[in-house]
Amino acid sequence: SENTDIFLKLNDLNISPNPTQNYWKISSSVNLESIELFDVVGRKIFSVTPSSKNFKINGSSLSNGVYFLILNKKNRRRLIKN
Repeated sequence: SENTDIFLKLNDLNISPNPTQNYWKISSSVNLESIELFDVVGRKIFSVTPSSKNFKINGSSLSNGVYFLILNKKNRRRLIKN
């Protein structure tokens, strides 16, 4: 059976600041088993398996624009770098 615990409701997840110039801090009510970041054309920029409820993404070297974060293979969030 599928583990529904890793599906995050909107209020279980906080990503800030967004938009950002330097980094995003992710805090979650459940463990973040996988974090993947993609650019707007779908290229994977990086992926990590933090196995923790908090993670910090350094976006200072990224180009300005929109990115997509996929958390635990299920939850998609839009990030803005400016």
